[in-house]
Amino acid sequence: ARDPSASSLPPPAVIVRDDRLTGLFSWPYLEGLLKRDWAVAQRERHSIAVFSIDVDALELYNLTFGRAAGDSAIRRVAHCISGCLRRASDATARIDGGSFVAFAPGLSLEQALRLGQTMAERVRELRIHHPRCTVLRYISISVGVASTIPDGTQTYDSLLQNARLQLQTAKQSGRNRAA
Repeated sequence: ARDPSASSLPPPAVIVRDDRLTGLFSWPYLEGLLKRDWAVAQRERHSIAVFSIDVDALELYNLTFGRAAGDSAIRRVAHCISGCLRRASDATARIDGGSFVAFAPGLSLEQALRLGQTMAERVRELRIHHPRCTVLRYISISVGVASTIPDGTQTYDSLLQNARLQLQTAKQSGRNRAA
């Protein structure tokens, strides 16, 4: 017999933790971590940095070498980016295609910009050949960087939006860089 006090609501949706292609976190899982760390940063009055990352000219790479090669390049880039974020509190997720988001609590904007530039350098050092790219002859990334100490007037969405705007600045400034 069914318990009459039991809820007829469906169970909550299960959030998939890992991205199947890269092994990084999925965006919904990372967003949950970011919300949690945002609240901690606000309470403890410390900074949190967000990185919005895109593989430059990925569409051309896929047209040149095919989707399987593109997926392989995405996996290598993902591993490289996550390798730059070494602390247990840092996290990286693939959004879709060659787009990633990462965050790192406790970094000032200057520290975060240096880390974003390191990410771009390390991806260049992979030397993944990309003959049709107008930026380099290799796969590169553009990185938008934002950092703040949450003060109660902002949301983590505003920090993400700022990182996305900085990503557009990096792309408009020639790609293959952090802004």
